[in-house]
Amino acid sequence: MKDTKTILQKNGLDEILVINDKTEKMSNIIKFKNSYKTICNKDCGIEGDCHRKNIVYKFTCKKCEQLYIGMTNGCICFRHNQHKQAFNRKDRNNALVEHALKNHRNVRMDFNNDFKFEVLHKCTNNKLTAIRESLVIESLKPGLNRKHEKVSYDFIT
Repeated sequence: MKDTKTILQKNGLDEILVINDKTEKMSNIIKFKNSYKTICNKDCGIEGDCHRKNIVYKFTCKKCEQLYIGMTNGCICFRHNQHKQAFNRKDRNNALVEHALKNHRNVRMDFNNDFKFEVLHKCTNNKLTAIRESLVIESLKPGLNRKHEKVSYDFIT
């Protein structure tokens, strides 16, 4: 795998400050103009453009078909990796981890093999992403989501 500076130079991003260079699956998380951008080594497991932002996504437990709906305004590759790291740490604050420990505790679970990841919607801004997530949660009624937040639709009428 290429080192950080080589990747940045190749992409004309020499002036970027590297914040974290300790991840296995993602090369780096970098800070550029007060926003976070991810440089991925394309081994993240996400098909298509993994750098896409404003995404509504779904995880499906392959053992019981329960769903989790989420959204990110940041890079989808980074968000997917956050879920994976939480799973590997057995962080009970993560809905996927809580589900695995509660419902499949006698079965060895592997994040990559036991959860199917899908991008459901690509949105154009943060507000539309939140609205779309709320509509999908309302429609699918996923069993793994803990929050059932409703977004106010007043600003679009």
